[in-house]
Amino acid sequence: MDEEVSESVTESVDQGTVLEGSADPAPSTSFLDGIDNQFREDPSISKFSNVNDLAREHVNLQSLLGRKGVILPKEGDSEEIWNKYRSEMNVPSEFNGYLGEETAEESELPSYLAKVAHENNLSVDQYQNIVKGYESWQQEYDTISEKEIDLKTNENIDSLRKEWGRAFEAKADIGASALNNLTNGNSDAIANIELSDGTFLGNNPDFIRIMASVGETLQEKGLMEGIMSNTSAMSPEEAQSKIASMMADPEKSGILFSQDFHPAKDELVKERERLLSFAYPQD
Repeated sequence: MDEEVSESVTESVDQGTVLEGSADPAPSTSFLDGIDNQFREDPSISKFSNVNDLAREHVNLQSLLGRKGVILPKEGDSEEIWNKYRSEMNVPSEFNGYLGEETAEESELPSYLAKVAHENNLSVDQYQNIVKGYESWQQEYDTISEKEIDLKTNENIDSLRKEWGRAFEAKADIGASALNNLTNGNSDAIANIELSDGTFLGNNPDFIRIMASVGETLQEKGLMEGIMSNTSAMSPEEAQSKIASMMADPEKSGILFSQDFHPAKDELVKERERLLSFAYPQD
């Protein structure tokens, strides 16, 4: 009987049968079991399920540290750590280190940019790239602005040419002479005043009209010194007004359109043709 029980127990064990009251099977082991608790519970470690993934992450992190092994300090790190980082990254100890031998006033842009660069621990190369980028932008902006100003100036002058016709040069000259006399030869100080749209006062149509009118008045009264301008030149509106007055004069219009000889006819015809050339100038 004892031999039968013994054989039965042996057979059950051989077949993996667990007897009542026996201990639970041993739990499966993990590579984390061999790591100290202080590291095992860290999220950067516990996220891995096998040692190969951990090794792969470690290699990737090593490659990110850079050829010099520079590690970016964190807020709160000691000044010694920050100084080591600045030395490795070529960050000057003071903002003037970005400027080299060209020391700029603190109010000037280079100094301002250097201070911002130093506060953000930028390297000398990074600072220079920022300055070059700004200079490139400024040059492009200035080029566009100059083109816009030139376009506006040309529009102003063209509007006066259209308004004054053949009298443009004469009126512009007499206006310039008036400004030169009124400023005692220092007309550029007034003409080169920059307006809000970037153009200069000397190219402003309203200012040119005013000075032309002042010049005509001064010239008529003999109060303007220097080169006298041609007062016979007139704008289309002025010429058209004079033609209308001529045609409204019964005597003059009668002579012009009469078939009979009159000693004043040739002069009236010439004057009418002169007025027509100003009133309807060819483009």
